[in-house]
Amino acid sequence: MTAPFHMPRLKPVEARAAPEPIRNALVSMSLLHMGGLQGDESLARFYHDQPELDSWVSSTARSLSPTDLHTNRLIFEGLSSMFEIDDQQSDFEAYLANLAAQPAEQLRDRVLRPLLRGDDSIALLANAGLYIERLIEIYAETPFDIELIREVHGLLNDPQQLQQFVVGHLRMVWEHALAAEWRKKSKLVQILASGIQQRSLPVADAPTTIRAVIGCDLPIELALLLPNIRQIVFVPSPHVGLYATRFDSLDTLWIFVAVSTITSWTLRQGPIKTSEVLSRVAPLADETGLRLLDFIARQGEVTTQDLIAMLGISQSGVSRHLKALGGYILERRGEGASKRYRLSRSHLDWTIVTLRRFLETEHGLSLIHI
Repeated sequence: MTAPFHMPRLKPVEARAAPEPIRNALVSMSLLHMGGLQGDESLARFYHDQPELDSWVSSTARSLSPTDLHTNRLIFEGLSSMFEIDDQQSDFEAYLANLAAQPAEQLRDRVLRPLLRGDDSIALLANAGLYIERLIEIYAETPFDIELIREVHGLLNDPQQLQQFVVGHLRMVWEHALAAEWRKKSKLVQILASGIQQRSLPVADAPTTIRAVIGCDLPIELALLLPNIRQIVFVPSPHVGLYATRFDSLDTLWIFVAVSTITSWTLRQGPIKTSEVLSRVAPLADETGLRLLDFIARQGEVTTQDLIAMLGISQSGVSRHLKALGGYILERRGEGASKRYRLSRSHLDWTIVTLRRFLETEHGLSLIHI
């Protein structure tokens, strides 16, 4: 609590960059069921504001069975507290071996620990209703799939099966897809992390530090993670545009940023060219295209038929405007051959960053950051 009309002073945070191979692997795996939304409109609505994903995520998701994707969702949405990570480990296979060697009851108790309120785990294990009630009480802002949570509760009552279930799935995904991908991308991730670390990272509060490294503010839902943060770790990610998590830490925030973003901006030394600014703002100069973009932003996700009805033009006209908007629009397959569209918030953010940096470097302006 603060006194009325008193503006609290934000405290400086420690910032560093690291490749974080184990956390990076777990984040990439956690994205797979979001990449497998094709044809499942109920899941698409559940993940309405999913982060922007690399093509590896969707292609790997297509190679997995519906059962595998459901298992992935169950593990990363219902059992994520199980993943304690030793910062001395840098090998995911060794991490899996360690996870398999730990007492099964210890892994179960990690999941239960955040839910305990002066009682013991016996009551939570015996009563699925109480378990669900406690989850909703503690994580009030998180949407829950109750049937999924009931599956989680059943697994918690059989720790040995729980351990085999989780380790077996993680090992399958690692060996099936992620190990080869990490071998290809790990060197670039390490180089970029080293490049960020070699910069003079600011000694500043969390919002200022984040803006200095990634060029824009965090989305509001991620900014809510900032209170009490004392350390920020920037991690180049080969698979997600922008993703932040505390990994159950009280004072550390890990921010995963697409390697393409870091390559293009964070390590860039030269000034912004006029042509770069024009290529980003030109698509916004068309009134119909801007109306289309506004409609998509307000609706969250739309179909071609939605756009035809809203604009009152033909399908070919809608396609022409969507093509002209380029990077501002993200496309995915819906049911059958239909397509669904949503706004690329990161592309919009970087348009603003491009203009800001152009004005600062080309004209010597000192823009006020608010």
